[in-house]
Amino acid sequence: MDAATLTYDTLRFGEFEDFPETAEPVWILGREFSALTERDEILSDVTSRLWFTYRKNFSAHWRNRPHI
Repeated sequence: MDAATLTYDTLRFGEFEDFPETAEPVWILGREFSALTERDEILSDVTSRLWFTYRKNFSAHWRNRPHI
């Protein structure tokens, strides 16, 4: 089951230096952050959440259904 946890593509955003610096507020699920002063808090908040994404490397399930 450990393999399932290794499929999270961004694992801590990859390279954190790529995170844009902007004076605009960053909103994550109703919470406001400053990208200039709260970068560590943004990273901590995002990586502490469970991410559920669509399957990878599979055809879309609706394409496999017969048309009605």
